[in-house]
Amino acid sequence: MEHDIRKIKTHGELRECIDLQRRIWGLDDHGTMSPVTLKALTFDNPYMSVNLGAFVDGVLAGFMLVIPSFQTDMAYAHMFGVLPEYRNMGVGSAIYREMMIQLTERGIKSMAGTFDPLECKNAHIYLNKMGAEAYGYVPECYDVDCEMHRGLPLDRMLLSFPVTTEVPVKKPEAEAPLATAEEMPAEDKVLVEIPRNLAELKKADLSTAARFRMTTREILSEYLNNRGYRATGVVLPETGETGRYLLERGRAA
Repeated sequence: MEHDIRKIKTHGELRECIDLQRRIWGLDDHGTMSPVTLKALTFDNPYMSVNLGAFVDGVLAGFMLVIPSFQTDMAYAHMFGVLPEYRNMGVGSAIYREMMIQLTERGIKSMAGTFDPLECKNAHIYLNKMGAEAYGYVPECYDVDCEMHRGLPLDRMLLSFPVTTEVPVKKPEAEAPLATAEEMPAEDKVLVEIPRNLAELKKADLSTAARFRMTTREILSEYLNNRGYRATGVVLPETGETGRYLLERGRAA
């Protein structure tokens, strides 16, 4: 599939980007980015952000917005999404590769971001495939109506990515003690269990999904925020309904 990766600039493209936020995350008008703010972030002088859209047959299929930070050599990945009908077709990878090239040209060494701690597939992509590490946990990070995550508090993990076009795929080891709310071992490496498919679990048993949220919030907050561990990968067993974060003690920032 041919992807036209380019900066979003026109009013029509900005409207498509806002509609994309509604369709991907189910955000209402209060949750989507203001068109005024989004327009400001497309300015070239001063250069306000790196924003890239992936157009397929003239349709905006995916979008990534990275904005500067006051931390030296680091930027913040504010939004990154692909419409459901264009997933698993290389659209997201194409956007990400071009983003890494453009950030490298601007001297950016690392990139921060957030994601839902219970989204196992996203955790696998970020930690195992993109080389990211999670270094913090924010309970109830966002206060917006969001159809995709309705029914659960919008907790988020904080990520740090290396800005590089050559990221080796990680294969995290599965041999480490399992941390639970009742037992949080002080080992160099521990595992934390999460659902393999959050969306399906929510449909089948919302109360179990809610228990996962509150239990993992307690465990991950303790290890990441208080003990200085980092989530460095996700272990995905061949069978079963859960995956497991690999947390490691004392990882360098």
